[in-house]
Amino acid sequence: MAPSITDNATRAHARTALIAAGLVLAVTLAQQILNSILNGVSNLAYAAFNGYGGFNPFVDFFGALFVTVLPFAVGVFLAFWVLVPLTPELAWTTVLVRAVIAAAIGAALALVATVVFGFFSALASAGPMFGGSFPSVDLGNGFSGFVYGFQSAVSSFISLAPLVALAAVLTWLWLGKRLAPTT
Repeated sequence: MAPSITDNATRAHARTALIAAGLVLAVTLAQQILNSILNGVSNLAYAAFNGYGGFNPFVDFFGALFVTVLPFAVGVFLAFWVLVPLTPELAWTTVLVRAVIAAAIGAALALVATVVFGFFSALASAGPMFGGSFPSVDLGNGFSGFVYGFQSAVSSFISLAPLVALAAVLTWLWLGKRLAPTT
């Protein structure tokens, strides 16, 4: 009989899930920091020659952090903790399949975060309250937010699934070495 979700959600599985998700978060956070720095430098160079100003690298960084990076890492953590835990007795192919499932769940959470952010952005851009008329919500912006969120989630899944697989395999190898009997 297969273990239930409550059987999987143990403290040991939480620790291994935290290690794997922490590896994914550390690498994606480093990528995002470098990407924000690169965007800032390139926009500064562009502004110096074309008179463009107003780029804020912190908005770029924190926007991606709270909409994509953190939800993806939380999804990977929850998947490895509750749904597809990593244990040392698994075969490596099973570890890879579980990593793909964890990456899909991380991408799904990133999709939800992007759609929620897009919905609230559509509400925020509706205009001032009682500013001459009642505000209206432009659902066209919400739909484009959903399309952008879906594209972003698929892109995150494609680009980060190998990283999740690497983190899962490294965690699985560490578990096997840590729990191996000493002779």
